[in-house]
Amino acid sequence: MTTLRTFLWGLKHITHARLIERDMFQERIKKGEELYMHEMIYPVLQGIDSHAIGKIYGSCDLEVGGTDQMFNMLVGRDVMKASQQEPQSVLSCKLLVGLDGREKMSKSLDNYVSITDTPEDMYGKLMSIPDTALRDYFELCTFTPLDTIQEIMDDIEKGKENPKDVKMRMAKEVVSMYHGEEKAITAQKSFTETFSEGKIPDTIETVSVSSGASLVDVLVNSKIVSSKSDFRRLVAEGAIKNMETDEKIIDASQNIISGMTLKVGKRRFVKIEIE
Repeated sequence: MTTLRTFLWGLKHITHARLIERDMFQERIKKGEELYMHEMIYPVLQGIDSHAIGKIYGSCDLEVGGTDQMFNMLVGRDVMKASQQEPQSVLSCKLLVGLDGREKMSKSLDNYVSITDTPEDMYGKLMSIPDTALRDYFELCTFTPLDTIQEIMDDIEKGKENPKDVKMRMAKEVVSMYHGEEKAITAQKSFTETFSEGKIPDTIETVSVSSGASLVDVLVNSKIVSSKSDFRRLVAEGAIKNMETDEKIIDASQNIISGMTLKVGKRRFVKIEIE
């Protein structure tokens, strides 16, 4: 555990000039924007982590992190030098953008693919990425050789390859890594039938309810939607559809009178049965 004494010792050996060398800090200084103390302290605390690991285990040989953590990891080397430890090596990796193609993949931003997702969910999420993110996903999420990736990107640019077909190849490769080839093929078939041919998926969640139950309560309780406000937003956007009648749900206060199969948003499906 890092004590106040250890923390103060760390501050003693890292100068203010060193901390403001960070690129993001320099940019804000040039713009006349504020820097806050917790932002300045964080790299020091992370550096003390490396020192502590080296002390506990005898050495800290390598720290691996995203490119956004490069400065913090280098401060770890500074702290280790100050404590007469062998400085760690640092390996930074390119960050994977999330499903939105803009921000880095993050659970808090809800733009992520989980390795515990079902094959169908994983495949569907990967198919939703923008075309501009294809190279990153091939490079960081598959074992496809870099020269092959470059050929694929060149073919897309020349119009020889359809980005959708390339995306399907990438999604299948990723799902195969976590769930196996057979389940990846099944997930691809399910995606094609559902989104290209408009069919109802073979494997969807089934919920049994009493006649007259509130639709919003059923979808919230079964975690198909995150909240009642999320449900109302989806209804307002016309994003909830009865797959059996091809009609959109337009009444946010609707009660369930008969069974139905719903498509909620782009990738969620649920079959509701009356008990």
